[in-house]
Amino acid sequence: MNKSISLILFLLVIFAMKNGTVYANTSDFPQPFEEILPEIGYVAVEEALEDAEQHLKKELKLPIRLPPITFSNHPTETKATRENLLEDVVIDLLRPQMEKVIEDYYGTASEIGTICEKIIDIKKLDHPGSWLFETKLEFTTYTGAHNPLDIFTVALKKDWDTNGWIIQDYKVKKFNPNKKDKCRSPV
Repeated sequence: MNKSISLILFLLVIFAMKNGTVYANTSDFPQPFEEILPEIGYVAVEEALEDAEQHLKKELKLPIRLPPITFSNHPTETKATRENLLEDVVIDLLRPQMEKVIEDYYGTASEIGTICEKIIDIKKLDHPGSWLFETKLEFTTYTGAHNPLDIFTVALKKDWDTNGWIIQDYKVKKFNPNKKDKCRSPV
């Protein structure tokens, strides 16, 4: 009984408050994000990086990496065989060296992605059972919506004298849009 009286009183109060005239603003448009975000403390990445560098008095590098996958609306034609899976793993493990080569050549790895990665050659060094290798891989760099730039061929080595994989050499040739190379997609 008390609940129903409380509910009736609540509804009467609401009705009494709504019994007035309501005015609408004819220019009631939402505030753009460009105005809202700075009000709550947002700053662009470049501005925040510059502020941090000035505060710390040293240059900072942000880890920018584009996804190493080809975006498409059709599935890959690369079969999920053991060999293809292992090739994908090797390419993924060598990605830091690929990024070093890209940064060395372009001066930055920012906003530069890779496509058509493939292992051209791989061989074991020293003796069977060792963990020493030499490999050569090829990939195409791109920027934007897959605007190809160059084709890189990179020679890498892991032996007794190195701590991990080292870049032995790399060659770069301009991407030729008229040449129809077979592009290997990841599995």
